[in-house]
Amino acid sequence: MELRDWLVAIVSFILFAVIVKSQNISSLVKIVSSLFIMLLVSFYYEKRFKLESYYGMVLVRSKKGISLLRNISKALGAYQDILADVSFSLAFGLLSLYLMNWQPMKKRVYSLIIAGFLFVTLSLLYPLAIDYVGNFFPTHTASKNSNSNILLLLITSIGGLLSSMVYLAYLSAFHVLSQLYAHFFLGAVKAQQAVTLILPGINIPFFEGILALAIILIIHEGGHAILTVRHKIPLLNTGLVFFGSLPMGAFVEPDERRLFAKPRKVVARVLSAGPGFNLFSAVLFGMLFLAFLVFTKPFVLHGCYITDGVLKGSIITSINGGDCFTVLQPNSSANITLLNGSTVQLPVDERGKLSIEGYLLSDSANRIYTNGILAFFYHLLGLTFALSLFIGIINLLPVPLFDGDHLLASVIGRGLAHKVITYSLLIAFFILLLPGIF
Repeated sequence: MELRDWLVAIVSFILFAVIVKSQNISSLVKIVSSLFIMLLVSFYYEKRFKLESYYGMVLVRSKKGISLLRNISKALGAYQDILADVSFSLAFGLLSLYLMNWQPMKKRVYSLIIAGFLFVTLSLLYPLAIDYVGNFFPTHTASKNSNSNILLLLITSIGGLLSSMVYLAYLSAFHVLSQLYAHFFLGAVKAQQAVTLILPGINIPFFEGILALAIILIIHEGGHAILTVRHKIPLLNTGLVFFGSLPMGAFVEPDERRLFAKPRKVVARVLSAGPGFNLFSAVLFGMLFLAFLVFTKPFVLHGCYITDGVLKGSIITSINGGDCFTVLQPNSSANITLLNGSTVQLPVDERGKLSIEGYLLSDSANRIYTNGILAFFYHLLGLTFALSLFIGIINLLPVPLFDGDHLLASVIGRGLAHKVITYSLLIAFFILLLPGIF
């Protein structure tokens, strides 16, 4: 690269950082202007170095990583087959006992049992992930309908995470359509957005977000790659993905013609390894995140995060000069000090209660650290854990470009049933984005 190429990268990166950090620009303007800048930079590098580009994502290919992947695959040996089979069982649940016909029944049962333990562990970690992402996204209260929860558990047990994702996509789309109908024709409240795009610098921290997404993508593609090598399918290239001057992760490029010509065992293992490795890593990073929360509790900014009421989304540092548990006089008023130093007055009812609800920051995963290094690792570990979990599960959705699409095709083929499912899910996925448009 020449000096002008480095200048393009540096200037665009600084300009992007200034835009996303600005407090005086709306989120929509930030998104549009940031996308425009990085698309221009991608176009420049695409033409300058004759690189391949997909939707603004520039692919920088290399063969340097292939030998490393071969060494990792060789070191793991048969263990990678076990990990891939467990991932397949996690994707298809009890159905995997029938579908995984390349293994004797005893090994199928073992894979399903391990997948069951992994599912339970992920279920226990899921509330922690939801608690953490409350830093950035409005969280929705989980359904308290026991019949709905039992049905979801039954679907997941029988058909695995792939089936549960299909069920939730259809159910959520129906719910959004119902809300939109009520909003436009009955004058009810505005429908809540069910799907939110993850954008570093816009709705998640910039540097930590980019690094977390890069780690997740490397693990995902690495899972596919080592199973590809394991089954002697040529790896054509490895490489890096850039959006303008922003590094977005890595990729591997297997010989897809050779891959899909292999027996179903090979195709299923290679495809399920990507999301499966993300879910395995979610457990690892979840444990690291938990340990971080425990050991850094003394360094957390104390206060209360308000989840409901007139101050929803705010952080209270004191009430009448005391903490969040200050006893209040009935039928009086309370001076509420917020994180930014401002003070508001709220009425106290006859029971001595305020019209707000919240929780202590130090007792949750939604925290604020005054130390910059601790804040960096808090968000890096939290984002890598939470997004590994969410992306690993969502990637099992059978829609084009997701691994779930190829996994479903490996089971039922690419006939009419496959087309009906994938295209109807694409429509459902679009419906989930509609509230954000209106």
